Amino acid sequence: MNKYKVLLVDDEPALLAALRRSLIPFPLEVQVAGSAAEGMKLMRASPADAVVSDQYMPEMTGAEFLEQVSKRWPDTLRIMLTGAPTLDLALDAVNYAGVFRLLTKPCRGEILGRALIEGCSQLDLIRTARALRDSTLQRQELLERLEQQAPGLTSMTRSADGELQLPGEHTSISKLAAEFDLLVRTALAAANHSASIEQKASA
Repeated sequence: MNKYKVLLVDDEPALLAALRRSLIPFPLEVQVAGSAAEGMKLMRASPADAVVSDQYMPEMTGAEFLEQVSKRWPDTLRIMLTGAPTLDLALDAVNYAGVFRLLTKPCRGEILGRALIEGCSQLDLIRTARALRDSTLQRQELLERLEQQAPGLTSMTRSADGELQLPGEHTSISKLAAEFDLLVRTALAAANHSASIEQKASA
């Protein structure tokens, strides 16, 4: 299993330490920040796969912080912790910060750890699908360029025995190659015969 990089942001050092310890059983590389400003500094230095932020902090709320994270690092998973969940907070967290989970404090490490693994695993699937899509698009663009340079090249099919066939024809590539080889050998033989006749005539 991949080891995901997680950033915990909270202005309570004791809570940060407790959360960090509770996540030890999970395949996570955990960093901590005591403020939103410190969290942004760490993200700029090395973006995390997931960010977990408390809602109520002195300089900036968790929703505001996670909204900034979503704009700068849209592929980063975002989870919010709050001791006073409200409907308005939940709406802001989802609509503006795009959070994956809104968890209440105190939050057990098992619950947070599972949420992080689940969310990061989903992000892995999204990234894999995106890479496959980009690879497919690049392959399609390459085929289109090849078709422009050599019309019919991308339309070749294979016969029952696996031989490549030209589009609209039943002639295989290997058969054409054999016929071309025969034509070359015939031309060379004719050229040698003509040279022999010329030599005899000059003698």
